[in-house]
Amino acid sequence: MGRGRRRARRAELPVEETREGVEILKALRPQSDLARIASVEEPVDEVPEPTSLLARPDAIAEWEATHDVLPVLRSLPPRQRQILAWTLAGFTPTDIAELLGLRAETVRANLMKARRSAAAYLTAREEEQ
Repeated sequence: MGRGRRRARRAELPVEETREGVEILKALRPQSDLARIASVEEPVDEVPEPTSLLARPDAIAEWEATHDVLPVLRSLPPRQRQILAWTLAGFTPTDIAELLGLRAETVRANLMKARRSAAAYLTAREEEQ
């Protein structure tokens, strides 16, 4: 009985309204990625020479130094990792305490533990090499 009612409602719609609805749905349907890329890119005559991913070629040492921190951060407990990462990003312990809803003393204590753990990790890694 429910199906009959649905069919009856569909049949009541004028043909123009159903066609308009189909066109609206087609317009709202997302394009495929390939079609979207093809519509944005323009062909070029010559492909430019590949360049360094870094703005300055001498910045590789700086990049390595910042990415060398990741294993150290991964070795820390979550709270210490969070606080040390925010400190490396330039936040002060007071800022971090406000953002995390902690006391500044708690942040400083976790930062001190994180620094000690990081120093121990780096010392152990240097001894391995």
